[in-house]
Amino acid sequence: MNTDKALEIMNINKNDLYSLDHVILKKKYHQLALKLHPDKGGSNDKFRQLQEAYDYLNIMVELNTFNKSPYENYINNSSTNFEYKDVINKLKKYIFKYINSVSMSYINECDDKQIGNLEKILEYYKHKIPPSVYNKIISTINTTNECKTFILKPTIDDLLENKIYRLNYNNEIFNVPLWHSELYYDTKNTDEICVKCIPELNPFIDIDSDNNIHIYIFENINTLFKNQYIDIQLSDNFTYKIHARDITVLPSQKIILKNKGITKISNKNLYDTNYKSDIIVTLNIH
Repeated sequence: MNTDKALEIMNINKNDLYSLDHVILKKKYHQLALKLHPDKGGSNDKFRQLQEAYDYLNIMVELNTFNKSPYENYINNSSTNFEYKDVINKLKKYIFKYINSVSMSYINECDDKQIGNLEKILEYYKHKIPPSVYNKIISTINTTNECKTFILKPTIDDLLENKIYRLNYNNEIFNVPLWHSELYYDTKNTDEICVKCIPELNPFIDIDSDNNIHIYIFENINTLFKNQYIDIQLSDNFTYKIHARDITVLPSQKIILKNKGITKISNKNLYDTNYKSDIIVTLNIH
């Protein structure tokens, strides 16, 4: 995989490479994944290539954001036309080289949001980073946070069913509502622990900061006219119907299923499940 090939697979103009960000890239991936996923009639090979192209460009975008660290020199001196495995190898080398000298000073300057983004990036690329390096970075983050951090990975069903996870820490039980993205608890020995929930979602689904579920659907117009409805399947246990009368004949549109989503986060009562977020369907008709 190289840059030109990745851009071609994802239908991105080369001139747009340096204006890419994770939001644009992920949206493009969702659109193509809906077409190419084997469950939607696509081929395994094309879907695998799409995933490789997405991973490759994600790394390119991520490296390019480190413009105030030693990664900047790496980006400025690197060609955009190198192999995917070389990107991974060079990323590993830079992590190895700067983990002790830079990580602590860099992480100390990060705010909570930046720390959260860094943790998500690390979790996403965990299988591509040597365990010793990954553990070192996480240890640095935990030291900076001055609290023990736990990462939970609930399913979409866990969120929709208002599941609560019982966390045992030093023989003390903490009931964690999984629809919260991040919670802090004080322990009996005055330690503070942080619990972060990073849901495991399929490529067609996103969850925004207000707990709204975004799902991206491609549907054939002939199938729509024949069935007179579309099934919106979030999981095996949660399927919603959108009737043809609620759909306009436009190539792309958003349909909002009000109050059908995940429980909204309440700062007054962590366990309040009375208010639900929306499910926002981006429907593309072809």
